[in-house]
Amino acid sequence: MGLNFRPRTPDMWFREGVLPGTPSPDRLPVPVCLLFDLESTICLPAARFTSGDPQVVKRSSATSGALAELPFELIYHDEAPKPAEKDEVLRSRRAQVLVPSPLTLESLQARSGAAVTPRRRTLRIN
Repeated sequence: MGLNFRPRTPDMWFREGVLPGTPSPDRLPVPVCLLFDLESTICLPAARFTSGDPQVVKRSSATSGALAELPFELIYHDEAPKPAEKDEVLRSRRAQVLVPSPLTLESLQARSGAAVTPRRRTLRIN
């Protein structure tokens, strides 16, 4: 299972919202985002991380040195990228922490969505 480093990913921009017509399984009419503690998540025994979309970069790491080398200034880049850096910025915005599934909700810190449920109810979702 992949967890995005940044809260607003390019993938969400194209999938979010209710659209007229036939419903698509790829749509997220009302997305709910879960925020996990980064340290607890990357310290899971099988956790790995990528510098971009795992299906594109095709490599992941688990060392602290590789984590320190991630381009966080590009991962969290929030402005329109300059033409010369556009590809690298868009790739970096898709960086993920890869965790085993199912992931427990012990390190859940926050959640957001149109109708956020109480934490005790959220913790019952597996």
